[in-house]
Amino acid sequence: DWSSDVCSSDLLYHFPFITPVWLFFLSIVAIRFSLSFLGEYLQQTPYGERRKIYRIEVSRKQKHRENTQFAKALLVDGLFFFVITYYDILSVSFPESLFISVIEACILHYVVMEVAWYFLHRAYHTFPLMYDTFHHMHHESLIPQPCANFVHESLGRLFYLILFWGIMIVEGYFGILSFPAMYIIFVYHDAMGVFLHSNTELYPNFMRRIPFRLIWISPSYHALHHTRFHGNYGLTSPLMDYIFGTRFHDVGHVSDLAVDGVGLHKITERGSSAILG
Repeated sequence: DWSSDVCSSDLLYHFPFITPVWLFFLSIVAIRFSLSFLGEYLQQTPYGERRKIYRIEVSRKQKHRENTQFAKALLVDGLFFFVITYYDILSVSFPESLFISVIEACILHYVVMEVAWYFLHRAYHTFPLMYDTFHHMHHESLIPQPCANFVHESLGRLFYLILFWGIMIVEGYFGILSFPAMYIIFVYHDAMGVFLHSNTELYPNFMRRIPFRLIWISPSYHALHHTRFHGNYGLTSPLMDYIFGTRFHDVGHVSDLAVDGVGLHKITERGSSAILG
């Protein structure tokens, strides 16, 4: 029971939602807002303006839709979180070897999430019924903005949450999940999601080179997925795309064009596949 250590406090008696788990969730919400504002702010700085990937104007209607869906995603996440806590599904422990357990939990979540999401995401784009049911809304943003990370159909968001939380539930069952690990997992995925949907090559140059480009995808990598649909399916890593040959080979050149202040001026524009990304 996550709240057993504070159940006798007067504060919990008067405010039953002030428990460690709900404080954790509220802090994650605050971090999501902060990351979204940070992503939009970085877009507008001279650094961000110079590194635009697609130099195409984004309509106010799209921004309004993304902001509205961002609030909806928080509601869906909150309801899902409530179910998990109400039925005491997730077990969070404080292992003696906290540092080791945090590393184990984060690596396990990263690997399983990347592999599972690759096949699920590819299925969305392979089968029209799945795409229309779970993923179509996300791709209404051809030129995504930071909040687009949270824009999905409710069922699509629910499937993602089941996968995301399911891994942590298994980790909790085996006693390697702790609050520090959960923070790292949440902040990592939220930060990557916001920056990958920024339409700005925000990463410093060293992160676009080997070995980093084999571990993390860049905003250019994901921007091409939004405009071309059938390829670059990785969530935060390109490894599965490398293995199954679904990576767009002009990613490196598109990234270089953004960094050089040139960018792409049409949805259909291509970079040179001779420059690997």
